[in-house]
Amino acid sequence: MRRRLAREIALKALFQMDLARQSFEKALQFAHDGHTLDDASSRFARDLVVGIWENRPQLDAIISQHAVGWTVRRMAVVDRNILRIGCHELLSGAGLSPRVAINEAVEMAKKYGTVDSAKFINGVLGTVARQAVDAKE
Repeated sequence: MRRRLAREIALKALFQMDLARQSFEKALQFAHDGHTLDDASSRFARDLVVGIWENRPQLDAIISQHAVGWTVRRMAVVDRNILRIGCHELLSGAGLSPRVAINEAVEMAKKYGTVDSAKFINGVLGTVARQAVDAKE
């Protein structure tokens, strides 16, 4: 399974849904164009998009709480969707370690975001991860 590519496809679909108000199916089809994924990776990308889009209000509330001085709507579209993916993976209980979830988000930010995106995303997700650990204790 190619999870990194699946996350990038999910990011592209979320971007289309968020900015261009594309339907779920059209956005996912657009994001898949030019990429060949095995069935498991394709399912993973689809599940990410569905889980994130359905839980967007809760994810956005968490992001807003930890992105000091920023509202989700003011963030760059790429940054907010990478944060949604990272938060979803941190909080969904999918068995992914916080370190891996944060690293994957930071790598996407380096590839698709601005010069400051990786640092911003690392800071926000690090705080979310620490709070999640504290809440479990």
